[in-house]
Amino acid sequence: MILLMLLLTLQEIAAHLLKMKGNKVYADGNYADATSAYSEAIALTPQAAFFTNRAACYVEERKWRKVVEDCDRALTLDPRWVRAFERKASVLIELQKYDEALSVAGLSLATNKEA
Repeated sequence: MILLMLLLTLQEIAAHLLKMKGNKVYADGNYADATSAYSEAIALTPQAAFFTNRAACYVEERKWRKVVEDCDRALTLDPRWVRAFERKASVLIELQKYDEALSVAGLSLATNKEA
C-alpha cells in the first residue's frame, strides 16, 4: 500500500514537472512542444488543468474542435473548472455559435454561483 502511494505521488510529481515544462515552452510560443508536454502529463495523471492548458495550445493553433474536446474532458474531471467554461465559450464565439457560447457561460455561472 505504501509503495502504491509513493508510486502515485511520483507520477503526480512527474506530471506537474511536465506541466511546468509545458508552461515554459508555451510562454516561448512553442505550442507543439507544449501540447506534447501536457499530453504526457495527462497520460500520467489526468487533471482538469492539464486539459485546459493543452486546450490553450490548440487555441493558438486554431484547432477549435480539439479545444472543445479538451474543455469537455476538463469539465468531466472538475465540473466547476471555470477556465474550461471560459475557453469553450470563447471558441464557440469564434465559431459564431453564440447561443451555445451563451449556454456554456450560463452553465458556468450556475455551477459556480456559490464560489
